[in-house]
Amino acid sequence: MEQSKAAFRERMQAQPVIRHERIAPASSSAMPPSVSKPKRPSFVSSTYASAPQASDLVAKQLFLIINILKSKDSPFSFDEIYQETGYDLTSSTNDELIESIRTNLKIISDFEAQTLQFRPKFDIKSKHDLLRLLESQKLSHGLEVDDEFKESFPNWQAAVQELEKSEDIIVFMNKEGAGAVPRVLFYNDSSLNVHMSEEFKTYWHQIKLPPEGDLEKELEKAGLKSMDTFSTKPKSVTKVKVKPKKTNKRIKLTNTHLEDIDLTKDFMGS
Repeated sequence: MEQSKAAFRERMQAQPVIRHERIAPASSSAMPPSVSKPKRPSFVSSTYASAPQASDLVAKQLFLIINILKSKDSPFSFDEIYQETGYDLTSSTNDELIESIRTNLKIISDFEAQTLQFRPKFDIKSKHDLLRLLESQKLSHGLEVDDEFKESFPNWQAAVQELEKSEDIIVFMNKEGAGAVPRVLFYNDSSLNVHMSEEFKTYWHQIKLPPEGDLEKELEKAGLKSMDTFSTKPKSVTKVKVKPKKTNKRIKLTNTHLEDIDLTKDFMGS
């Protein structure tokens, strides 16, 4: 065993040694002009990523001006805007902001008179204006109490409460109970109101509806057909189990050397 190990060492030592030479990287001065390191774009700087774009800056300035204009119904002068924001709307350095003000649909601008005013979506100043607006609306749509409505009429809550109390409008709330707020407003057209006797109202409220699960059965008893929305749950389709077909398995004869021998003859003695 020791002799074989010694012989193996001798054979390994006799093998030629191949050395891999390392190529030193060429210096930047030795690099050919076509492989030179690409230059960083001149517009990229350490503060470029954090500096806001001009359009973003104008959008912030415009947002601040619109919020100031919402604070009152009358116009603001350029001097008042300058006192509130520090933006000089007469200076050529604010050309981008001035152009954004001219084209903004929420601002009524008069550069000759040097005034700005907020333009609401709805012209509502009082509860009477609100009632006229609702009267002109389509009954199927109503008026949604969204942000644009609230911007148009800051004192909308008191007006809605008064008109609802006088039954001039119908208010749909976002939910029932505490914390409910108006969601949609409708004009209460008195010409559509049908007079009902107190006896009929009492009889109507005494009628109890069956549970939703029994509603279809009750309708069928009355000879009525239910709508598709009241149909019961779809019946589950029972899968028919298919029996596997029987296959005739053929027995493989392994003792092939006995094929020519009649075993019955040999064992029965016939």
